[in-house]
Amino acid sequence: MLKVLLIILTLTSANALAQQHVIRDWLIEKEWEQENKIRTEKKAYKEAVRLANMCEADGSITYGMVEEKVEVKTEINNLYCGPSSGKYTVVVKAVNPAGTVESKDHKEAWSREDNATVINTHFYDLKADTTLVSVEVVAKEENFCTCLR
Repeated sequence: MLKVLLIILTLTSANALAQQHVIRDWLIEKEWEQENKIRTEKKAYKEAVRLANMCEADGSITYGMVEEKVEVKTEINNLYCGPSSGKYTVVVKAVNPAGTVESKDHKEAWSREDNATVINTHFYDLKADTTLVSVEVVAKEENFCTCLR
């Protein structure tokens, strides 16, 4: 009888231990799901704020040679918000004596506190023995204009 009671107690404690593991695993899974849900909601919120703060800006560019440098003048304006900022890349292309076109990227940024058009002038060096071919501004839509308020 004692042997049977000992086996029943052992089975009961083994079942209880297994149930504890199941409950613990379930709690861990629920906690992970909750953390993942919060992380996903935060990411969605940040994306919604970023999209809400995007603005559409117009830009123009003029360029030319000044002595040994390329002068690039950019004008940026947006009609959606006053205080705003953004990023863009100026791509300067030149041809070398072998006839190969070389390009150099220059990362730039702009910002304004009011509704005034932003005018930036930058000077970029050309490699020796190269001739300027073109200059263009490249910008990702999501980085070019962001309202600050």
